[in-house]
Amino acid sequence: MNTALTKSNGDTEVVPFGTTPDYLPATSKNTGIEGLTKDDYKTPRILLLQGLSPQLTNFPETARSGHFWHTGLNVSLGDEFTFVPCIVNKRVILWRPRNDNNGGILAFSRDGIKWDTGAGQEFKVKLKDKKDPVTWATGKDVNSSGLTMFGTADPDNSESGPAATTVYEYLIYLPEHPELSPCVMGVSKTGLPNGKGFNTSLMTIVRTGKPVHCVAVRAFSEEKSGDGNKWTVPNFKLLGWAPKSAIETAAKMAEQYADYKVEYTDEESNGTKDDDAIPF
Repeated sequence: MNTALTKSNGDTEVVPFGTTPDYLPATSKNTGIEGLTKDDYKTPRILLLQGLSPQLTNFPETARSGHFWHTGLNVSLGDEFTFVPCIVNKRVILWRPRNDNNGGILAFSRDGIKWDTGAGQEFKVKLKDKKDPVTWATGKDVNSSGLTMFGTADPDNSESGPAATTVYEYLIYLPEHPELSPCVMGVSKTGLPNGKGFNTSLMTIVRTGKPVHCVAVRAFSEEKSGDGNKWTVPNFKLLGWAPKSAIETAAKMAEQYADYKVEYTDEESNGTKDDDAIPF
């Protein structure tokens, strides 16, 4: 098929993102999206793809299990990339299992302390392979609910996982891919120990009197295994002080996007309908 974007030999004339052609127009105040507000956008996310991630099916030429994926432009960042953290947050999400009325969020906390939605309620949920439903009570706040503790997913099984999912959320700037910035990277489930280790490193930086947006960080994919399964989680290594220009850009993003919001979906954060017990 011959289109205006295709040469006669079949090669495309489209330039992939990551390369900025010199013929692009200079920044213009007439962008074409003046009619939209911040409520009309989703904050782009970086996902670490797994074997069941829908991106592997939707983008088979570029998406790979164990690689990081940018949801804004649907491009792969490979199995490692460099970033500068702008803001760190802690979220708590109580998901209904996907095999129970197609899942969905039952309760959500933006700060990991108080419930923004779902406070003071009792939810009866059906767990996979369990005959009778169990009850999850959210209480007045996250701590009083106890739902982030092990043994609460199935109150009859002390070895079950937490009912609620804790997510460490990082708004980040990608110096090597400014066109993909800012975006959000989350760490949860079996990635939490690495997230806590990363948070500890950032706290050490803060104790020197410097904000987190002063450091450059390498994110990389780390393989985990258990119960005959293999999966990957993000891990982090501080590289040193970021260049001046990157620090200045990250500082502006931290201020400009202080009230950013992330849209979570069951497929990304809660497994598939056939498997709500995925560990990543």
